[in-house]
Amino acid sequence: MAGPARSKAVPTDRALQFSDLDRPGRAALQGVMRDQGAVRSRLDARVDQLGRAATNPSNNATTQVKSAKNAGKLSEIAPHVVDKPVTLQGAASRRVSHFVAGIERSAAEGVSSGGGWYFDHHRDIAGMAAQHGVPTDRAITAAAAMSPMNSPDNEKKAVGGLMRQMSGESGPHIDRLIQAGGTKTNIAKAQEHLEGGPDPLNPHSAPKVHSYRGASVNAVPGGAVEEEYRTRVGHAEKVVTGQIHPGQQRMDLFGLRDSHEGILNPRGNTAEDTWMNTISYGQDLATSVGRGGRTNVAKTVGSDKGLALDIPKKDSTGTSVHPSPLVGSSGALHSFNNEATIRAARQAGKALGVTDSQGRSNLPSVAMQEVSWTEARRVAGKDPEYAGDRRRSAASSISGAQLKGQQSLRF
Repeated sequence: MAGPARSKAVPTDRALQFSDLDRPGRAALQGVMRDQGAVRSRLDARVDQLGRAATNPSNNATTQVKSAKNAGKLSEIAPHVVDKPVTLQGAASRRVSHFVAGIERSAAEGVSSGGGWYFDHHRDIAGMAAQHGVPTDRAITAAAAMSPMNSPDNEKKAVGGLMRQMSGESGPHIDRLIQAGGTKTNIAKAQEHLEGGPDPLNPHSAPKVHSYRGASVNAVPGGAVEEEYRTRVGHAEKVVTGQIHPGQQRMDLFGLRDSHEGILNPRGNTAEDTWMNTISYGQDLATSVGRGGRTNVAKTVGSDKGLALDIPKKDSTGTSVHPSPLVGSSGALHSFNNEATIRAARQAGKALGVTDSQGRSNLPSVAMQEVSWTEARRVAGKDPEYAGDRRRSAASSISGAQLKGQQSLRF
């Protein structure tokens, strides 16, 4: 006898979250991800697949070259790749490790931990938008549309160039700025939206970009929300660096200690890009190989569609993650990584004393994402300040078990 029909309802204004899935869907997704961790077992077949694409005369030259290049990268990293089940617990623990290590690095080296990055990003774009009479939210959306496979600095250059063009400026220097926006398609979407066109960001087909835009829009600088956010992150930083005890109380100066609104939400949507996916897979992030150390082991695994990004929508029993046709591979994967970030924020918040009046973690999930993201890039030598400097981070020296209770903390 068949069970009750599963609901096809999905959120309309945000990306799908793990908590939106029903029980069969959550079990299916966790099963799929656990199996997806066997990347070494799939790697040789993936190299063969790319090799055939590189020599297939029916493919155009661009596809052939790209396939050959990707096959070469995967062959280079093969000796360093291992099969490792991907679990929510492991993905969350690795995020906590990077969060702690990022704070430690900030204290030791004088670099930013990444905490509060979205407020700085919002401030920069809002400043440019004000100069050209463009609503801030519209400018942020345009910048986000150019974020796939791009850097935040390039997004800002491009959106600034587009707004200057709208104000009548022209010339090679403006063209160069706009070209920093990445693909012609994404630049066109951004330009159309700046000129009053529709929202180009779909929460189902582009969950990372939609969530990235949401965090950026919500990070309005210069008010009580920013102060509360930075106070929560600052409390964590002081505990990690030994300045205060986890149980030390902090004053609720803004009446927002119990707020879970917007960017203060400990269970909010987060931008789970390929770097966050890389953290989930737990491959060797500190090792890069190939000519000039250009190919990072973990990032290559976490970014390859055939190994880590194109996950099945059904588990081995045929149970789907979600019955809605709107939920595909990207939405399912994003929901898993977002849940890992939420659990990491809860784990770290409890251990570090970042809690509300009821003793529940209120460390914003966005804070966990931005700090762990920053540290992961630095470990890999891919942050601009660390390019070519693949030093090992303290991320390898703290385990999830150490954060189960504050008595276990080593700081």
